[in-house]
Amino acid sequence: MNLRPYTAGDFVHTHDEPVWREKSNYIVHAYVGGGEYEQMYTKKFSKSICELCCIPLFAYGLALGDILEVDDEYLIKCVNKPSGRVVLRAYLKVKDRATRVMIGNTIYDMGGLSEGNGTDLVAIDAPDSTVGLEIRSFLIEMETKGYLEFEDGNAFPYGYEDPD
Repeated sequence: MNLRPYTAGDFVHTHDEPVWREKSNYIVHAYVGGGEYEQMYTKKFSKSICELCCIPLFAYGLALGDILEVDDEYLIKCVNKPSGRVVLRAYLKVKDRATRVMIGNTIYDMGGLSEGNGTDLVAIDAPDSTVGLEIRSFLIEMETKGYLEFEDGNAFPYGYEDPD
């Protein structure tokens, strides 16, 4: 894992509406590779310990509610205590508003939460693996229909860099 502090010129992905914004009081960054970072809303407990209050859009190995350790540069070092929540990410290919609303409502009705960043990318949270499997089955169905593509945000440990 090649974590490095944020420097001028690096690109930072942001969250428009973090799901636990009301709990958050601290901003940190997750290094996602290639000189890119993801800005993360957290609740600060001490100088170096905080709780993740958003659903990761790009960083692997992090989930809503994880207890994190950060360094002096506000960069996430590691997960101290995993929340047990499941992160999935969907790239919405369908442009029809009614279909997009149906997808979002179905995820919510299954017990999931979601957030985006103003693009076609949506981060999805499930409170546990049982709900995660239900949402995954639904996403497979939607992918089969050509409405979206999805991935597992917990597939790799934090700090993983996609070789592509």
